[in-house]
Amino acid sequence: MKTVWRKVQMLAAAAAFPLLLLILLQSGLADAASRQGGNTLPPFGYVGAASNDSLAIFTVPTHTLSTTVSLLPEADYPYDATMTRDGNEVWIVGATGDGVIVVNTTSNAVVEQFTTPPYGEYLVDVAFSEHGETAFISPRDNATGADKIILVDTATYSITSSIPITSYYLGPGKMTVNHCTGELYVVNWYDDRFFVIDPTTQTVLHDLSIGTSMWDVVMNPAASLLYITDRGVDGVRVFNPATLVVSTTIPVGDDPWGIDITPDGSRIFVTNEDSHNVSVIDAATNSVILTIPLAADADPRDVDISTDGAYAYVTSGAIAGNDVVYVIDVATLQLLPSIDVFPASDPNVIAVAPPFASLDPIASFTSNSPVPTGTPVQFTDTTLNNPTSWAWDFGDGLGNSTAQNPAYNYANEGTYTVTLITSNACGLDTFVDTVTVGTVTPPDVDVYLPMLIKED
Repeated sequence: MKTVWRKVQMLAAAAAFPLLLLILLQSGLADAASRQGGNTLPPFGYVGAASNDSLAIFTVPTHTLSTTVSLLPEADYPYDATMTRDGNEVWIVGATGDGVIVVNTTSNAVVEQFTTPPYGEYLVDVAFSEHGETAFISPRDNATGADKIILVDTATYSITSSIPITSYYLGPGKMTVNHCTGELYVVNWYDDRFFVIDPTTQTVLHDLSIGTSMWDVVMNPAASLLYITDRGVDGVRVFNPATLVVSTTIPVGDDPWGIDITPDGSRIFVTNEDSHNVSVIDAATNSVILTIPLAADADPRDVDISTDGAYAYVTSGAIAGNDVVYVIDVATLQLLPSIDVFPASDPNVIAVAPPFASLDPIASFTSNSPVPTGTPVQFTDTTLNNPTSWAWDFGDGLGNSTAQNPAYNYANEGTYTVTLITSNACGLDTFVDTVTVGTVTPPDVDVYLPMLIKED
């Protein structure tokens, strides 16, 4: 005898139901994840070189040079490069070019370029709003004499407005966005002033003196602390945005420029231009745990940490021989082989990862629908970003709940549209899906049954 398989169409509701539930669960989680943004590791890193006005692009994590893009004329003398929150673009601002060049991170092609005068000149930084719809650009110099922050619509690349700030020494410098409240934080160029801005109302909430000669700023993943390099005291100011107070100043190397923090918030990397090294800070103790020496003629100005937290990338500035990007293993704090850029190109800025995603809740739920009439529908909250409250509308005009995982018994059969609103300290989000109650026609399922064929 031999065994063969014959395809048989069967109605197998009992077998199909767990499969349907799994599909629903995976669909809900996939939708929530796709809305979060910034979930995948960007395949490229972007290095802006000041001497030859080019963008060197390398692959991550193989660290091999891939291609180059000209930054002329708008991003002449690149002073900052920042990825959008979804990681789809990198924006490079030029201090001499007074403009912006936007590169698509999939094709590595320039998709937009524009200048900002008369809104402002000598562009030194670009940051993105909490949900990515607006780009903030800081021009150190303003043709009108009034300091301001430029607002750009990221969908149309058009300048929409500007936010005036008080004029002090020079103008606005480096910025970051609070990924919980959406507030914009700006340090004044080479100055002691620090601005807290509400982008929604376009007003300055606070104008503070909290340092000496502040330069760059980064926020921790929990959106609870800011770390600001102060070149006047060779330290990092630790600032609490809730209390508007500097809690401590961490001594680092000589002339600290760039700063970035690991995705888990445990370590902070600071580039020290005049001491030619990198300080690694333990965020739990606010102390330097290691100083990593670079080449004796290195002028490290910028640092960016990969999305997965594996590597810290540091631009060398102009050094003898080929200019490079230093690669630091975040786990071991060892220098890995550097990425050669070009001779005498003066790599000045780098972007390898998008900013932290918004901490707003990302609402979603699953259920055991479909169920027979009289059987409660069990709802399971799958909201991301630690929701603290839930508001359910079960869609029959009668039922609602504030429980996290409620069960609800519908009086009549039918298909109901269920709405869940979740919230936390950072914001709220809404998710809508349908459930079915009543007689359900089981789907056709392909089942293979063995058939015995007798051979004479």
